[in-house]
Amino acid sequence: MFLSVSAAFVQEAFPQNPETETTGPSVTITADRLVSRQADRLVEFSGNVQATQGNTVIVSDMLTIYFSEGERLSGRDNDTDSIEKLIAAGNVVIDHENRQAFCEKAIYTTSDGLLVLSGERVVVKEEGGSITGKKVILNRDTGEIIVTGKNGSPVEAVFDTGDESGMRLQ
Repeated sequence: MFLSVSAAFVQEAFPQNPETETTGPSVTITADRLVSRQADRLVEFSGNVQATQGNTVIVSDMLTIYFSEGERLSGRDNDTDSIEKLIAAGNVVIDHENRQAFCEKAIYTTSDGLLVLSGERVVVKEEGGSITGKKVILNRDTGEIIVTGKNGSPVEAVFDTGDESGMRLQ
């Protein structure tokens, strides 16, 4: 149950093609600073970054959005390129409904639907449990979740079974 809901977290928090979603709410990003480097096809937000779309909020020290070359948004009257990759770095918190992810770096690529969370201690929590490791890979398309430790550190999954004993896997 926990893993399937975590996969739903990725699907809802990170749409496959966020720039072409016409039915979803707009994205609002606030930060202390914005730098747009058109030649590099990227926009960097830094300092107290908060990106909000619907009921999903991403908070980080920095958020970089990379745009793909040559792919234009269909059905739009502008020449904005499509989003290729999002990188949130530094004290990253992703909050979506009753689910949260905590990490040092989050990379989402739209081409393969992969969200890679990394850092010394990556935690994905939701009602009923949590998973912890050094790296968590969530595949938006397949729902597969891969959690790995680093240099012998364990992966941990905690499931709340509703009684005092609980269930803890390490």
